[in-house]
Amino acid sequence: MRPYLTLSIALFWGIYLASCSQVQQPGASNTNSEEEMHADGHTSENSLDWAGFYASEGTYLTLTVDQRYFFERRLPSDSLQRQVGKFVWSSDGRNITLPELNLTYWVREGNLALLDNKKQVIESEVLPKEETFLLAGPWRLAEINGRKYNFPAKPKPGENVFLLFDDAEKRVAGNSGCNRIFGNYENMDERLKFGKLGSTLMACQSMELEQEFTHTLAQVERFIIDNGILVLTNDQGQPLLKFYLSLVKD
Repeated sequence: MRPYLTLSIALFWGIYLASCSQVQQPGASNTNSEEEMHADGHTSENSLDWAGFYASEGTYLTLTVDQRYFFERRLPSDSLQRQVGKFVWSSDGRNITLPELNLTYWVREGNLALLDNKKQVIESEVLPKEETFLLAGPWRLAEINGRKYNFPAKPKPGENVFLLFDDAEKRVAGNSGCNRIFGNYENMDERLKFGKLGSTLMACQSMELEQEFTHTLAQVERFIIDNGILVLTNDQGQPLLKFYLSLVKD
C-alpha cells in the first residue's frame, strides 16, 4: 500500500474515533455541559429576574428576593394545599427547593419547571411567570409592620387575614383575622385610601392580630405591586403591610 494512502486512512480513523468519543450516550451525565454553562459565573440565581408571581391553572407560587415563597395548589379533592416558607438554591444556582413540600423547580427564563426524582422536567407542571398590575386580588397577609407573617395552612379564627378589591365599584372586602370586613376605598394612580370599614362582630380567642391589622390599615396612603407582592405604605412610602396573591377568596 502506498505511504500517502496509509496516512490518509490513519487520519480518517483518528478523526472518526475522536468524534464518537464526544457523543453523549443515553442516560449519560450532562455534568460537563452544565459546568461549561456556569463557567462564566452566570447562573439562574444571579442572572435571571426570578423574583415574582408564577401561576398555572390550580397552582400559585410567589418568590421574593429574600427567598420567601408562598405556595397554593388546588388538589383533585378540591381542597387547598397552602405553604409559606424559605426556599433553598442548589449549589450551582440552577434550581430551588421548597423544603417543606419536597418540591424542586428548575428556574428558567420566564418560568419555573417542576422536576421529578430523576431531575427531569414534568412538562405539565411548568409555571409561567405572570406580570401582576391589578389590585383585585385576593391578597393574603405576608408581613405587618416589618414582621413576617407565615400564613397558616389551615388558619384558625383570628389568623385569616386577606383583602379583595372590586375596582369597578371601589369596594373592598376580606377578613381582618377574626371578622369579615367591608367598605369603600379611593384609588388614583398609586394613591390608596380606605374609607370607614364595617365588620362582623365575632369574638375570637386571639384578637391581637386583628386589632393591629385594622389600626395599620387606617394609616395606608399608597400602594405598589412589586414582584407579585402588594405593598401598602404610608404617605412617606414606608411599608406597612405586604400581601401575596391567593387562589381563594375566603
